[in-house]
Amino acid sequence: MDEKNRFSNLLRQLMTLVNLKNYTLARALQYDVSYISKWVSGRMIPSEKTAQEVLHGISACVVDSAAPEPLARLMQDYRVEDPELLKLAIYDNLKAEYEYVRDAKANTTTSTSTRIQYYPQLSISQFVQKMHHPVLRRVKSLEVTGMMDLLSMNDKDRQAIISLDCGENGDSRTYPGVHFSMVINLTNAMEHCMDSTMFLIKLLIREVNVEFELYNSQQALGRVIFAVQNEFAISGMLTGGDQCISVAVGEDPENSRLLYQTVQSYCNAESQVFKRTTMRDLVDKYGYLYSILSGNQRWILGHITEALLPEDLLRELIPSYMKLTAGRGLTESEILSIHSLSSAMLKETHVRLLTFDATFSDLVTDGVIDFYGEQIRLDITQRIRCFEQLIELFKSEQLEIRLVRERTFKASRSARGASVHISDALTYLRISNPDGYSRLEMVKNSDILRMFDQFYEEIWNYRRETSARDQDDLFSLLRHDLQSVHLMQRVEKSDSIRSPRESVLSRVEK
Repeated sequence: MDEKNRFSNLLRQLMTLVNLKNYTLARALQYDVSYISKWVSGRMIPSEKTAQEVLHGISACVVDSAAPEPLARLMQDYRVEDPELLKLAIYDNLKAEYEYVRDAKANTTTSTSTRIQYYPQLSISQFVQKMHHPVLRRVKSLEVTGMMDLLSMNDKDRQAIISLDCGENGDSRTYPGVHFSMVINLTNAMEHCMDSTMFLIKLLIREVNVEFELYNSQQALGRVIFAVQNEFAISGMLTGGDQCISVAVGEDPENSRLLYQTVQSYCNAESQVFKRTTMRDLVDKYGYLYSILSGNQRWILGHITEALLPEDLLRELIPSYMKLTAGRGLTESEILSIHSLSSAMLKETHVRLLTFDATFSDLVTDGVIDFYGEQIRLDITQRIRCFEQLIELFKSEQLEIRLVRERTFKASRSARGASVHISDALTYLRISNPDGYSRLEMVKNSDILRMFDQFYEEIWNYRRETSARDQDDLFSLLRHDLQSVHLMQRVEKSDSIRSPRESVLSRVEK
């Protein structure tokens, strides 16, 4: 591909795909056709003053001009199912390429970017800015790898690194063609166990939409490398925790391929930190049933799971689960057997359960629970039955519960979207994000197992002196939340009587 002007390359590709002529686009934008010709040829890019309006106009014209077949291809490439979302996705792609060319032109007095640029020193924030390469918008297929000493960075810098996405609409889409392998160094992770564990949980939640794998190697110590195979690479050495030295940035295919392959050589089964799995495999391969019976049961409840449901409600939700899993999940008889075993365990075995006030407020407002690794939304009546069951279940003397409130323990916000199940036999996480995507991650690394053990104990003992009051707080919170759901039920009924339009309740859930 001609790399002299990435923006013109993308514009030309889009126009060719939908058979959009220069004069048609010029008429839609109310520009002279000579400007369109210069943009397509790479001799000029839109002025910065009008760029936003022009790029929105181009994306709208491309989508509106597309016949059914190229429109379907565009939707597939950009991972959207709605023409309006497609316009936003194409705009985001055009914007990224435009800004890249604009900045390259400002730095080199030409729109032609050099293959590799060198910087003696950059701050982490500057390094992250240069990681934002337009190729990351190519969401149909990407092979990405990184080797980064994330746990040696301050929290602000490492949060900035994992906030890289595939565009302004990234969180609402899933990217099965994007493969991202990250190598980190866990050598000193125990020194800041709480922060490190919270960060890793947030990282898993952040990357739930892509095929993400995390690995451990001491080779990541002091390194910051990010490479897109055959496309782009940036590398440097970490110093002082917030600075990078000897930074190289470029689009040289050979260099990016070499860095990609070098990092990938450290990504193997032995160094894998978490293993992405399914409930089917947990049951068949990894001793899930035995883990229910094993000792030292500790749960972190970031969302309600099927184990806490009454059996009649569980049975109601099985058809929804079967539809979601399309034959790839558990059978109905397995679900009932596992739930029976879990219910007996909760009544007869000592279990320590950490939970958050937000876990229950989320159940009130959106009604989403984790049902054997799938997200299912409860209706209002089902939420009421769920809360009634929780109140009864939590009276068990075998359950020792700590309620953590976000206002007193702000780090708990990182755990929202994750439930962690720890036992002597198996430790795994149920990860989900607000857009309905979820996955199961089994802990493989012994260092991570120790981290989660210590992490749990640190939170558990955070308010140990108030544990008696925790029970009173918990039941007061549950009764208040149950009352809130009853109120929502009354509002729903009155709304349905008054107006067929969207109810107040549906707006609350959104």
